This record gives sequence, structure tokens and C-alpha cells, in this order.
Amino acid sequence: FCEGVVVDRKKDGDEEKADEEGSFVNCGVPNRLVQIDRVITPGIRCTVRLDIKAYESKSSKKGDGVMKGTVVSPTTPRDEDGIYWGYTTRLASGISAIFEECPYGGGYDLKVGTRERGGVSIDDPKFCLRKKEATTKTSKKSKGRSGIEGDSNGDEHFNHLLIVFGGVAGIEESVDADESMTLSGEDSKKMFDVWVNICPYQGSRTI
Repeated sequence: FCEGVVVDRKKDGDEEKADEEGSFVNCGVPNRLVQIDRVITPGIRCTVRLDIKAYESKSSKKGDGVMKGTVVSPTTPRDEDGIYWGYTTRLASGISAIFEECPYGGGYDLKVGTRERGGVSIDDPKFCLRKKEATTKTSKKSKGRSGIEGDSNGDEHFNHLLIVFGGVAGIEESVDADESMTLSGEDSKKMFDVWVNICPYQGSRTI
């Protein structure tokens, strides 16, 4: 797999080779372009699966050697090979949209909020992250605090973890600024399964 940008072959002075069979993608291979299986607007970034024998095709210093490839979903490398393949960004209009516009079916099954006055610190030797459903039955030793290891009941593993970092004034200010929310900033921690202090003894007002 590789990432590349669709190019306009006509700009390279190669008008004879129209991309009727598929667009050409610059995947960073020296003097080589990859012809994909569909036509895409030039300038678009895409993920390409290269043919096993693609590197065996002839190339020249003029850059007219063409490799064959297939456009796939950006998640295919991760889904098929289990490898990290970058990340995508999503713009949310407010803090409530982070949850309401979650791209995953069922939403985030573990939500972590960060604050210097968090209910648990990452320095706690028993600190752990597990699904809220798995902490419904906790030992007296854990005192029922989310993020603290204790007796669990159910599946502890999560599929989609969300970690929210607030601005200079914290998550509370973001909650108060979101007019669609009825929750007050002081009760922000109710939105999360774990309310954690990620930087104990930070030594400054903000980080």
C-alpha cells in the first residue's frame, strides 16, 4: 500500500496518454507514476494498493514507466494488515458535536476527560482504562472510581476510545460555551467514563 496524489498527465506534456482507463497517481516512486483503476480529479489524495509485479514494469529516466495499482479505502491497510495508516481529522462545531457526530456505530464506548482536578491520576498504580460496563461491579478497595482497577463484570476491552483535552480554561469552559447543552461546566465530568489528571504536579497554571 502507498499514499499518493492524483496528477494531471497533460501537464507533463503527455497528451497522447489520456487517463481514460484510470488516473495517474504520484506515490513518490522515482520516475514512476501509478495508474489506478478509476478516474479521479487531479489533486486528490488517495490510498493505492500496488500490484505485486508493479515494480517489474519497465521505467526510464524520462519517467514514462507506469505501474499498476488499485484505489482502496484509507482504512484498508489497517483492516487487512493491522498496520497504522495515519489519521483523519473532524471539525466539531461544539463539544456536544464530538459525541453526536461520532462516525462509529454505537458511539465511543470509552470516553476520557482530562483535567488537573481529575478524579484519578495517571500516577495511581491502579490506574487503568476499561469500558464503563466493565466497572459496574467494583471492589470496596476501588471505591467505585472510574479508571481504578477493581473487580470487573463484563468485557473490559473497548473498540473506540475518545480522549478530550480542554483549552486553557479546561473542558468546563467548552461545555458552558455550547448553547445546545443543558449541562453546566461544573458537571462536565458526567459526560465521561473516566475523569483523569494526566499531568500531576504540573507546577504551572496551564500546560
